[in-house]
Amino acid sequence: MYVDAPFWKDAINDEFQSIIQNNRWMLTDLPAGTKAIGCKWVFRKNLKPDGSIDKYKARLVAKVIHQMDVKTTFLNGDLDEEIYIESNLKDS
Repeated sequence: MYVDAPFWKDAINDEFQSIIQNNRWMLTDLPAGTKAIGCKWVFRKNLKPDGSIDKYKARLVAKVIHQMDVKTTFLNGDLDEEIYIESNLKDS
């Protein structure tokens, strides 16, 4: 098992909680005539000045041409259109 796995799992859970708490995510079926875009996880370690790990960060990002990593960016503005992203989760 990867030694850092529990920290990455916590970072993923923090990202999900942020999205859910801010009501910016809804699981739904893809409406007819619409197209979903892909998404991926981006992982990064924030380091302290001495080089030790300060924080593990995980961000779920849409695969689009332009992106930026700003925590809770979605709070600063609204889109005029709905965006659908593909889920890679499988039914069990």
